Amino acid sequence: MTSERTEFLKTFDGNDLFFRCFSPKGRANLEGLVLAVHGFAEHSGRYAEVAEAVCAKGLAFACFDLRGHGKSGPRRGDAENLHAMILDVLFVTNHARSILGLSKRTDLFFGLLGHSFGALLVTYAAHLLHDTCPPLFLSSPLYRVKQDVPLWKKFAARALPRVSPLLPVPIGISPENISRNPENNAAYVADELNLFSISARFGEILLGSVNEDHIKASAAGIKAPVTICYGAKDTLVDVAATQTVFPLFPSRNTRLVPIAEGGHEIFNEVPAVRAEAIAELVKWIDERGVPGA
Repeated sequence: MTSERTEFLKTFDGNDLFFRCFSPKGRANLEGLVLAVHGFAEHSGRYAEVAEAVCAKGLAFACFDLRGHGKSGPRRGDAENLHAMILDVLFVTNHARSILGLSKRTDLFFGLLGHSFGALLVTYAAHLLHDTCPPLFLSSPLYRVKQDVPLWKKFAARALPRVSPLLPVPIGISPENISRNPENNAAYVADELNLFSISARFGEILLGSVNEDHIKASAAGIKAPVTICYGAKDTLVDVAATQTVFPLFPSRNTRLVPIAEGGHEIFNEVPAVRAEAIAELVKWIDERGVPGA
């Protein structure tokens, strides 16, 4: 059982980010905290089951809605630039550390979890954190889009932001590509907090963020331990890119874990696959020296 509290955080540019934190119910002394960064077009409310697993280990679980997503500002389906989103991750990371006084408590665990586009943002942010970077768990990182982007979308991503940056454009992700769990995919489509269209400039930001050279340079500069967990049957993200980037992380304490029957959303798959993904997350926590693990 968990208890949840929510708040809006004011960022460096005055934007409001919706932040939530789950804690083990009835437990006074926590053993650390995991901060999650969700994927593109979804929101932090889709991670309650992951929160349960983390809280069961005696840790708190925090997450926030990316700008333009969920309940965060400034405009639904829009972001000004990629740098603002990376700075948001850094800002919320510092906020999460302050919750339990983690900067002064070496006996407490702190880790960063990122999924898909969120894992890409975490990769970029972690490179900037240098020696203060915590252990990372990257779920289905968006290091390359698997499906070919139609030429008209590529043209629109270049041209429309110049002419009409806030013009809404459809995202066009087929539900069956979200996971291999039909119930999850139906729930995704019915969830009004998910995004189904974005601004033209956000489309340009998204396509431009998946930059092979920048991803490789960021990975090579991350000293922290990294676990990458992905679904081998992912139809949204090209897992070959994940396998190519993995050896670039310099830490010896780094693991690449394929989930054989998993699709893109490994934490929302059919029960057996979901349990496998959550077990890997728990293993990541246990192997980082949580007291009592």
